[in-house]
Amino acid sequence: MWNRITAVLLITFAFFYWAHAGEISIDVDVITGKWLLKTVDGAPVARDQTAYFSIAGNELSGFDGCNFFGGTLENPALLRMTQRACADDQLAFDANALVAKLPSATLQNDTLTIVLDDTDLTLLFLRDN
Repeated sequence: MWNRITAVLLITFAFFYWAHAGEISIDVDVITGKWLLKTVDGAPVARDQTAYFSIAGNELSGFDGCNFFGGTLENPALLRMTQRACADDQLAFDANALVAKLPSATLQNDTLTIVLDDTDLTLLFLRDN
């Protein structure tokens, strides 16, 4: 009897842990400011491709290396973007994916790391002081 109850409790705990594991979020106040992209998958970003994003209050804006984007954190689905013709070798990341992954980003000191699921890119941003 106790083995059965213990097994049910363990399964229930494992389910709730798994279901809520991705819900760790970063407080927007902690990441307010401008963030400069420094590496993509560990490779340094060229100086001429100064990709960044900025958060001020509930507003988000930035540059992905080719296009500018902006919108609100409340409704990231309505992110506005320019649509410039980008060279094949020009850095560009999906700004919508970046915004979607902000809640699961990791912050250590002034380094913000975001992994984009759609491309498996790891973006490392440094706070611009």
